[in-house]
Amino acid sequence: MVSVATLALDALACLLLGWATREAFRSREQPCAGSFIALLATLTLWAAFSLASRLPGLGDVHLLSSGLELAQFGAALALPGLWTMYVLGYTGRGTGLTWRRVVMLAGMVLPVVGTGVVIAVATSEATVQRAIAPLIGWEILYVFVLFVYATYLLADLGGSHARVSNTQVGVLTLGVAAPYLLSLLGNNTEFSGSTSAGLLLSGGLLAVAVRRYPVMTGFPKADYVARTRVVETLQEALVVLDSDDHVLDVNERTTDLFGQSAETIIGAPIGSIVDALDGLDLPVGATGTVALQTSKGRRQFQFSVSAVDEAMDDATPVARTVLLRDVTDRRTREQRLAVLNRILRHNVRNDLDVVLAYADHVDDEELRTGIRSSTTDLLELSTKVRDAEAVMTESTETPEPVDVVDVARDVADQFRPDYDAADISLRAPDEVVLSTRRPVVRRILVELVENALVHTDRDSPHVEIGVRTTADGAVELSVADDGPGLPERVREILDAGTETQLEHGRGIGLWFVNWAVTQLGGDLMFEENDPRGSVVTVRLRHGGVAGRGVESELSAPKHDSRIFTGGGGRSSMVRIGPLQMSETWRYALLGGLLALPVTVFETLQSADDISLGMVVVGSAIAGYLIKRRGGNSTATGLRAALIGGIPVLWTFHELVWAIPTTPNPTLFKAVGVVMLLSVTGFLLLVLATCGALSGRFGGWLAELRGDDGTADTHRRAS
Repeated sequence: MVSVATLALDALACLLLGWATREAFRSREQPCAGSFIALLATLTLWAAFSLASRLPGLGDVHLLSSGLELAQFGAALALPGLWTMYVLGYTGRGTGLTWRRVVMLAGMVLPVVGTGVVIAVATSEATVQRAIAPLIGWEILYVFVLFVYATYLLADLGGSHARVSNTQVGVLTLGVAAPYLLSLLGNNTEFSGSTSAGLLLSGGLLAVAVRRYPVMTGFPKADYVARTRVVETLQEALVVLDSDDHVLDVNERTTDLFGQSAETIIGAPIGSIVDALDGLDLPVGATGTVALQTSKGRRQFQFSVSAVDEAMDDATPVARTVLLRDVTDRRTREQRLAVLNRILRHNVRNDLDVVLAYADHVDDEELRTGIRSSTTDLLELSTKVRDAEAVMTESTETPEPVDVVDVARDVADQFRPDYDAADISLRAPDEVVLSTRRPVVRRILVELVENALVHTDRDSPHVEIGVRTTADGAVELSVADDGPGLPERVREILDAGTETQLEHGRGIGLWFVNWAVTQLGGDLMFEENDPRGSVVTVRLRHGGVAGRGVESELSAPKHDSRIFTGGGGRSSMVRIGPLQMSETWRYALLGGLLALPVTVFETLQSADDISLGMVVVGSAIAGYLIKRRGGNSTATGLRAALIGGIPVLWTFHELVWAIPTTPNPTLFKAVGVVMLLSVTGFLLLVLATCGALSGRFGGWLAELRGDDGTADTHRRAS
């Protein structure tokens, strides 16, 4: 007879664990949320199954009662594996499904499969007991070792990182272990609700953990391979943050910069160390400039935020690095140049207008003409510089779809009225759309066409504007002329990028083209035209951009984000996991292992009635999961089917034994082997076909839900 107290314990356990699962699900964007939610959900199911098995009416139905007991056993068996997966991710060892973790899970599944096989084929109870005893012993020992290993990793993290307290480690560990511990206690006492009490204790402890501790944050791996001196000798300050903007680690430059020890900085919120970053949003990819108070006074810094992920799990960042570069001196130089630029554009221009006005009062015609010519050239040069600056300012805007053929057509129409003797033609398709910045592209073509027309030595020059797309998707804009060609000296200076004096009319325009093409992330090429003249080609790519305004050279260098730091106030950058299994095989193995126990059981029950239902399910699941990562669902489903469906070959075991033992001539035996291989090949082909179709179906489901990984792949590639 089940007591009301036991039912109440199970009901409260369900409520607490269900609430904790819901709260964890609300924070599912956290790095370790997936495994922690799975852990809580398994405990919740355990409590629900326990409650259902004790309800009057349900518990009296033998088949249903047995099923609920089996479900409780499955939850209890899966919990240590989930606990280990969670702790591995929480301690910075990645949250993905690596080949080592697949092997770890197989170590839990295979003894259960073996037990099922023994029960199915054994002829007596004594045989069953003798055969399954070592399997059960191995299973108990294995899950115990997993639990102890995971607890050790968590305790080690608690001793290394200031944000993970020993109390948190104790709450989490006891929260998971409580059902087992109290069940063992109940076996030696007369308390029948010991497991229910353990589940209730788990619910209370894990609910507290979810509300009070950073249980889903994820921390960098503490047992690092080697100390990387490159990080310590960086001139830039490097700060590693968790998802809650608390400092996980710093390099020596950071401690020198802010005049605090690493022990003081680690574990504190970034805003309490760097006041200007307090409340500032620091998502992955963020950049900007900020003024910081340092031990050397107030300085200007450019910051960039990068994701820190595992080598085996690119999609799940466990932390972020903030790189701080001192740009105070560069900013000062830029401000000086800006002041000089304003003086040249305004003060000098105004004075030149005055000179031009006074030139009209000069009596000497030759002198007056010389003054006016030089002054006009300087005014045109000032206008060109001002226009170039305005266009370069616009180049910081977001790229947009631009029909470059339409831009080229407008440029050609702009010059035809002023140069009626010139032949200005356009060679281009009807439309070429490029993701770029229209004002910059237009100004590039204007400068190139003007350069060709102004510096020609022909009375009727020919200038051709060309637009074409290349095989790799780039767009090439070209301006070809039949003039004297571009001087070799000008080409050398532009190629070298040196700030040497050029003829102002040609030099400034070509310098602007060079800067603008660089700003758009393109390439500038010069070649001779046939039979004479020059061809200037600008090669642009979709959305190409080298930087934003004057700060394009200040962008943080790309660095390997698959590095992170060790705990205990000591920085360490390591590369994790040199040995990897491809994602296709990882998920194929997962799908195959899901199908394997059912396939084994069904095959042993009836060798004449082969069922591939679970193989189809496992392949579809594998195809869905790999498609979410942007992988090949068909190939993954095929491999999952071969792994999960291999046991059906057991149906031929009698034929395999019969061929060598039957007293037939050697020729008949050879024919039998060929037939056996043919049937086996046909069966494998059926398995592969079922798996490929099922995997493709799973991939289609992922695409239907918008989880096909395409956006994520493009985001990582951009």
